[in-house]
Amino acid sequence: MKNVDDKKKFYSVCPVCGGAHQQWRVKQSGNDVWPIDQCTVCGFAFANPRPSIDFLMNFYQNTGHASQVGSVVAKVESLETVVEREKLEPNSSIDAKRVLDTLTTITGLKEGDSSDSVVKHFLDVGCGYGFFSKAAQSRGYQVTSIELAKTERAIATQMLGVQPIASSFEAFSGESGKFSVVLMSQILEHALDFNDWIVKAKGLLKENGHLVIALPNFGSIFRYLMQEREPYICPPAHINFFNTRSLSVLLQKHGFQVVERQWITRIPKSALRSRFGDLMGTSLVPFSKIAASAIDSSHLGMMINIYAQKV
Repeated sequence: MKNVDDKKKFYSVCPVCGGAHQQWRVKQSGNDVWPIDQCTVCGFAFANPRPSIDFLMNFYQNTGHASQVGSVVAKVESLETVVEREKLEPNSSIDAKRVLDTLTTITGLKEGDSSDSVVKHFLDVGCGYGFFSKAAQSRGYQVTSIELAKTERAIATQMLGVQPIASSFEAFSGESGKFSVVLMSQILEHALDFNDWIVKAKGLLKENGHLVIALPNFGSIFRYLMQEREPYICPPAHINFFNTRSLSVLLQKHGFQVVERQWITRIPKSALRSRFGDLMGTSLVPFSKIAASAIDSSHLGMMINIYAQKV
């Protein structure tokens, strides 16, 4: 592979549980071919060998998040376009509300509580356009956001009124034990060494603080049906493919207690209209919501949200 240097890392055992693994699929991306292995114990799948850290840093600085999953998300260039798209097809705002509502339930902290006795620090790792950081601000959190991608960072600055730190999580230097919440939304699937990320997050959290991880579900019904053609199987943008079990095992290994799991499926209206036409696609929206709810109830949803407490 052109994007892997001579010192590329190759996992001989599963990096989540240490189990044996075998090749699952080979995925072609441009001129590069990416072998993907899967653990026979916990089910974790991963690009093996790994891309170089220099390649990944350059990739995210220049391409950002919006162009990483084929045609799933269109590239946008301004705050106005981002906000307008979100109004037409709410996505990030709904996800942000769900995460903050769940945290309120889990922690017992009241919305907007920012008293001296309850200082809530929130770290948003890879904040993207800033929807989650904005929601956390509105709930009384003191928010620190980091974002490597130039376009997303510029738009998030406008949205938040504060410029996110231009840094990878690997290079981020934060105060130990400061944060009540560390959020990794749609980011851990990109991490070169995700074990280091979880260890670092634990060090940044207060005692009993919460790590929230949201990412594509390798155990979703869509992945089972489409296999490597599923849009989120997209190396080198995504190099880690977690199901609920493997993500839970990873967190427990590093001293976290999983306190909540959620499965989320959202079928975009635009996808229905594109596939079935405007009239038929619009009429199918209520049925798609019923189907999505049934899929999530079966724990086969498109996305996983996991809330874990430092213990």
